[in-house]
Amino acid sequence: REGSGGGVVVPGLLALEVQSYEEALELLERGMGARSWGDNGVNAASSRSHALFQVSVESRSGCGMDPEGSGLGSSAKLTFVDLAGSERVQTYGNVLQETGHINKSLSALGNCIAAMLDTRRKHVPYRNSRLTRVLQESLQNP
Repeated sequence: REGSGGGVVVPGLLALEVQSYEEALELLERGMGARSWGDNGVNAASSRSHALFQVSVESRSGCGMDPEGSGLGSSAKLTFVDLAGSERVQTYGNVLQETGHINKSLSALGNCIAAMLDTRRKHVPYRNSRLTRVLQESLQNP
């Protein structure tokens, strides 16, 4: 859903500030530990969820501070994405539902990429899945 500031709100998403590479790596490992894994009949340890790890880096200059103290500087954002694999539906119950969600989000991502490459299309369907909505900023042309 949309947040009050216009960004995407994802339940359970954490935005934490770190001061070192080691702290960032610790958060990455914590996030990987929270992922869903399971046997899919082909792979005993198949990831059953997508994972996104976004790093925002900000640099502020000590001079030229505005009255609010935000300073002059630069920023960059890097998003690492590990997608759960698309699989044939050969199972039942919760795994069937998981597989359906995974395949739907991967299909939506493919549709967004196809729309971006098609010069005749003016609309990219980012809102068709949570995955594409969260990745919208990373996927958009500058």
